[in-house]
Amino acid sequence: ATRAAQPAAAPTPAAVGSARGENVGGYNLTTAFETGYRFRAVDGNYGKYRSDVNFGNGLRLLSGALTVHSREGRGGLFDEIVLSTLGLGNDPYQSSNFRIQKNSLYRYDFAWRLNEYYNPALPISFGEHAANTIRRLQDHDFVLFPQSSLRLFAGYTRNSQNGPALTTVQQFGAGNDEFPLFADVRRLRNEYRLGAEVLVMGVRLNVLRGWDRFSETTGADLGAASAGNNAGDPVTLASLRRAEPYGGSSPYWRVTLGADHKLWAASGRFSYTDGFRRFYFDELASGTGRFGAAQNRQILVAGDGRRPVAAGNLTISLFPASRLTLTNHTAFHHTRMEGDSVYREVNNATAFGNLLEFRFLGIRAISNLTDASVRAAKWATLYGGYHFSARRIRSRESETVGEFSDLRAAEQNNRLHAGLAGLRLNPAKPVRV
Repeated sequence: ATRAAQPAAAPTPAAVGSARGENVGGYNLTTAFETGYRFRAVDGNYGKYRSDVNFGNGLRLLSGALTVHSREGRGGLFDEIVLSTLGLGNDPYQSSNFRIQKNSLYRYDFAWRLNEYYNPALPISFGEHAANTIRRLQDHDFVLFPQSSLRLFAGYTRNSQNGPALTTVQQFGAGNDEFPLFADVRRLRNEYRLGAEVLVMGVRLNVLRGWDRFSETTGADLGAASAGNNAGDPVTLASLRRAEPYGGSSPYWRVTLGADHKLWAASGRFSYTDGFRRFYFDELASGTGRFGAAQNRQILVAGDGRRPVAAGNLTISLFPASRLTLTNHTAFHHTRMEGDSVYREVNNATAFGNLLEFRFLGIRAISNLTDASVRAAKWATLYGGYHFSARRIRSRESETVGEFSDLRAAEQNNRLHAGLAGLRLNPAKPVRV
């Protein structure tokens, strides 16, 4: 099979209009755009072509650009505007970028992207695991006083995916027939950011607070009654409805520190994320089993999880003399994962009962490194150091089935001490030992 289509068009390097643009008031303005029509001819597998290229016929704005600059660098409401676009109109991959700023006062950046994703999944389950979704992404970043020693900034990111999809399911037994289901994909992520950066006496401190939220409400439905992919199999489905919402949030803090002086230097980073997730699964199916008996089954699964993560490091270097350097580095990482899950199954009015599980895993690691180097001569340097690290791992698992419960707990600790010493010789320029 062969496939052919126009290649993706890039902006032409040829100059459009005046090389220096046009002067309008106190601004210099330049514009350029390129439009065209795409022609597509596909000989072979159309689904394969769409999954790899996906360009279609039609008129579109291949590229566009607009720039507005203040001629004196002191405009009214703004000093610069920059806009660029690619593939707007009919292309499956589109993007645009926009920036507006006024020197020393503010800067705003905006980015938008669109991606049409098509996956025919031809060799899997007779092509019944296909997806035809559109993903839209946008980023907003705003900075107040971008050139000053005190900067304030805010941001917003949105990522969404929507569209139809197909999947399959087996019912009333692991080895039974497969049934195609229609799914409506709905996924959404939103992130909000606020922060500030200050520079005082050579010390730069940056603090960012963010809220990251994700949700998925994709559901699946059988539609009409189905005999399945294998018509000779006695298993049938009269109806099936599945809902499995999933969502959570990850609020976080990020702090960075940096300083560089003649006698000392410091750099550090700290982050903390309190991740939380919750899910729910509800499936109701009815039909006939392998031996012709009526089947009616409902499965309920629910749970939540929490995963706070804290990490940080700080490095301090001292230069008390021109030939002496002392460095201390401290780092830590702490992760906890815990949550509950409940499983309940009702089959032809017979309750399986509740199965409750709880899991906890905690990992904490701390390390400290102290190093010193002395340049005794131009050709010799002495080195020494002491390194220490400690790690603790804790876990706890509990399970409850009806009236019976079990609990298992474990803990492990590791410590490492290391001393280092060395000599570096540079007897000749190309030789180092």
